[in-house]
Amino acid sequence: MSLFTSTDTSLPAVLPYRSILPDGCLDLRGNGVTVAYEFIGPSPEVSDLADLASRSRQLAGALVHLGTGDMVQITFNREPAPVPPERVFIHRAATLVDAERRAQFAAENHWLTPTRLFLTHAFDPPVRSWVRSMLFATNGPQRQTRNDLLREYALNRFAAFEDAAAGAVGLRRLSEVETFRDLLMNVVCSRSTSDLWRGPSAPPPACPRCRPRGACWRSPSQLRFWITG
Repeated sequence: MSLFTSTDTSLPAVLPYRSILPDGCLDLRGNGVTVAYEFIGPSPEVSDLADLASRSRQLAGALVHLGTGDMVQITFNREPAPVPPERVFIHRAATLVDAERRAQFAAENHWLTPTRLFLTHAFDPPVRSWVRSMLFATNGPQRQTRNDLLREYALNRFAAFEDAAAGAVGLRRLSEVETFRDLLMNVVCSRSTSDLWRGPSAPPPACPRCRPRGACWRSPSQLRFWITG
């Protein structure tokens, strides 16, 4: 069993990501591909139960476009809403009103819940990929050509899923910068590169809002499932 278990527990060894490709997809070290979306649901203020049920059926029907080896992952992080920036006014009365408005907003503790959807396709299970690499030298040109085809097929399925889900939910492809920052949030619970040194097992940075409760808001939640057939 130790043959399949890596002893390297450093952050670069633990993360499955290698690079962000020119088309914005994530390269999973040559073993798969991931596409990241902003995931926007219907507003509860304008949607009734019948509308939500219809959207749910449409979203569930979109899953038929995915295939074996595909994975759907949804992450949702609770983050403090940014306080409105301080503005400069000519009249002092307007400055006082703006300061009062900003203080009221900060006291109300507003929150944001950015939600992301990641579609992933794994070319091979980890053990099978390792065995093929060791016994059959599948890291050569034939494997690369095969993986390029699998990647193309996966992206076509993802595009079909996106089209089928249109109208039920909002899906927007993340840019390279947005994808990178969201990966930082999922790994080190921060969108700042200055927190990379802490590693995946270090506690998240302290949050003034959460100190009395002893827990921090920077704890990403997620739902995920594999398509196996």
